[in-house]
Amino acid sequence: MALETVKPLISNFEKSPEILELVFPMLKDRQILQKVWRENAEAIIARLQMGKKVAFVTIGDPMLYSTFIYVYQNVVKSCPHVDVEVIPGVASIMACAAVSRMPIAKADETVAILPTGIDLSRVGEVARHIDTIFFVKGARNIKEIASVLLKNGFNEDSPVVIFKKQGYYAERVKTGTLKELQNWEIEDYFSIVMVRRKAWNVE
Repeated sequence: MALETVKPLISNFEKSPEILELVFPMLKDRQILQKVWRENAEAIIARLQMGKKVAFVTIGDPMLYSTFIYVYQNVVKSCPHVDVEVIPGVASIMACAAVSRMPIAKADETVAILPTGIDLSRVGEVARHIDTIFFVKGARNIKEIASVLLKNGFNEDSPVVIFKKQGYYAERVKTGTLKELQNWEIEDYFSIVMVRRKAWNVE
């Protein structure tokens, strides 16, 4: 997805860059993931040692739930003197709010960002103290999460936004309430869910 985004820019370069399509499997096995991160970092380090400049392209923001973080850690560990510039991107939570026209927070409201795979007891603890919650990395168990929210300060009229494949060709936005969410069909990993405790209206 990231490569498709930058291809139009690359096509305008005077000299075509070498493209490394690094593979990052969607796994929970930490040992396997660490091996992959290290191997991918080594591919980057090899080019740095040749005196080449390397750009790591990613979707969203490189410092928010991004694979870039792990590769970066491995690269600077092996090459502590390498000059790394991190360019901020538009995080999915910002894109979700902008497209849905739903404010993230105003005045003294509080915000939390949680991965959907987080333990539900932690979701309940956060919900009791937060006004707007973003659930990232998919929405497969969002209906279970909705039940937890309803028991911890949110209500059936709390507004919900589901933003699928943000910033890409299949971008879709669905808005409603926690009550309506129970009847929605939800499946995509590249989804983000935004839930506000209270409804918001243009004043």
